[in-house]
Amino acid sequence: MAVKLITVHELSTQLNRSPQSIYNGISRNAKNKFPIRAIRVGRAVRFSQKEVDEFIQKGGCS
Repeated sequence: MAVKLITVHELSTQLNRSPQSIYNGISRNAKNKFPIRAIRVGRAVRFSQKEVDEFIQKGGCS
């Protein structure tokens, strides 16, 4: 089964956050790390839809 990967912009829409706040959270120097693991595909950043759904289900976004 293939894992569905979504972009930062798709994630920002689902979590109602700006793309820049997500990029800030996944940077190496981030003080407040983003709670969903980022997957790097070359220079592109992707997130697992399954992990995003679990995060939302746990009430992780406000």
